Amino acid sequence: MRGRHRREVPACLTALEQRFVVWRGRRDAGARIPEPLWKAAAKVARECGVHATAKRLRLDYYALKKRAAQCQRNDAAMATFVDITPPVPLVANECVLELESGDGRKLRIQWRGAAVPEVSALSQAFWDGP
Repeated sequence: MRGRHRREVPACLTALEQRFVVWRGRRDAGARIPEPLWKAAAKVARECGVHATAKRLRLDYYALKKRAAQCQRNDAAMATFVDITPPVPLVANECVLELESGDGRKLRIQWRGAAVPEVSALSQAFWDGP
C-alpha cells in the first residue's frame, strides 16, 4: 500500500489563506469577496495553479480561472509597451544644398547638427528672384 505524499504549500498561498480566514470571520452573511482578495487569488493561481488555489481558499474554480486568465491578459497588455530612446549621434551631421538658376544665380546652404534651417522658405525666395 502506497502512502500519499503531500506537497508543501507555498508561503504566498498560506498567507493569502490567512487573509481569507480573517475576511470570512468578519464579513456579513452573503457579502461578496472584495476585489483586492480576488486579485491576490488570481495572482497566486497563476503561480500555484488554479485547482490548488481554489481548493485551498475554498473558491469557485471557474470564477478563479476566469479572473486568473483576465489578470494574465492585463499583464500581457501592459508589458507590450517598450519606450526606446534613440541613440545620440556621436558625429554631428553635415548637409550642403546648392541651387543654381538658369540666369546664373547660385545659392549654397550648409548646416551642421540636428537643426534644419528653413530650406523650403530659403529656396522659394531664391527661385522667386530679386
